Amino acid sequence: MEKVIFINEPEKSIEEIQSLIKIVYNGFMALAMDYGYYVKNTFGSAKDGKHEIFELRDSINYRIRSANLHFYLLIDRKFFIEHRFAKMLKNPLPLTGII
Repeated sequence: MEKVIFINEPEKSIEEIQSLIKIVYNGFMALAMDYGYYVKNTFGSAKDGKHEIFELRDSINYRIRSANLHFYLLIDRKFFIEHRFAKMLKNPLPLTGII
């Protein structure tokens, strides 16, 4: 069964997500710096191609930020549609039966 999540306070949700993204980004920066300084910073087998910790960090950060952008766009469209419906309900167009 699918679970529907209602967002009653979108500004608060966006701020929380921004805060969590900042924490994750700072954590990855610290991890990448530690690995880059103390340990050999390549991962993966030779047949798959080696990946540096910085490349992996940037890939993860890109994906997190793109998910954040999609969430923001979704909330923006939600506000636009709600505003449009409220405007339509305030000033309904007369139904003439002619299209």
